[in-house]
Amino acid sequence: AQALFVVPVALIIAYGLLVETLTFVPASIIFCTVMMYLFERKDLIKKAIISCVFIGVLYLIFSTVFQIVLP
Repeated sequence: AQALFVVPVALIIAYGLLVETLTFVPASIIFCTVMMYLFERKDLIKKAIISCVFIGVLYLIFSTVFQIVLP
C-alpha cells in the first residue's frame, strides 16, 4: 500500500529533474506514459500514443493560445 504513494512521488521528483535536461515535451511524454502504465500494466504502445497526443495538444495550447514558452 505504501508503494502506491512512494513510486508516484519518486516519479514526480524524477520528472522535475528530467524537465531540466530533456526539456518539457520528451520528459512529459515519458512521465505520462510511465504513470499510466504504473496504474494499468497493459497496452504500453497505446499509452505512449495517448501521452504523445496529450502532451502535443498541451504544448500547442500553451505556446499559441497563452504564448508561454515551456522549458
